[in-house]
Amino acid sequence: TVMVAATRSGDVAAAESWLGELRGARLQPDHFTFAGVASAAAANGNLVEAERWLEKASQELGSETNETTILAVLDSASRAGDVQVAERLFARAARAAGGTPPAAAFLGVVTAACRSSSQSAGEQWLERAVQAGCDDAMKLRMYVELVK
Repeated sequence: TVMVAATRSGDVAAAESWLGELRGARLQPDHFTFAGVASAAAANGNLVEAERWLEKASQELGSETNETTILAVLDSASRAGDVQVAERLFARAARAAGGTPPAAAFLGVVTAACRSSSQSAGEQWLERAVQAGCDDAMKLRMYVELVK
């Protein structure tokens, strides 16, 4: 679809245009539509805009965006080493998951901390993951990020 192509190419303008066309046809966008725009922004490295689209989806649809979409944007934040955005998205992923943060959200924040050269923050997040009961395989992946 047009939205998938825009998302994959990081073409936020095309994704926003498609969203406008849906509204013009009096169709209600869903979480997947907003996820496409947020993912396009994240693919472009514009994490603030991606967060804005996640928030807009929550406001317009009356519920938190799905966990998968949040984790996709969190992955972009972790690759960029943006700890502040990663931590905000961690909290959002925990809300979307019913209060229990998914292990992948911990990994995202640990990775962001390590890529930002904040070893101590990475260690603190790894400790939080251990306390939350993340499985051994996920803890090992986080540890590998810390020692890179």
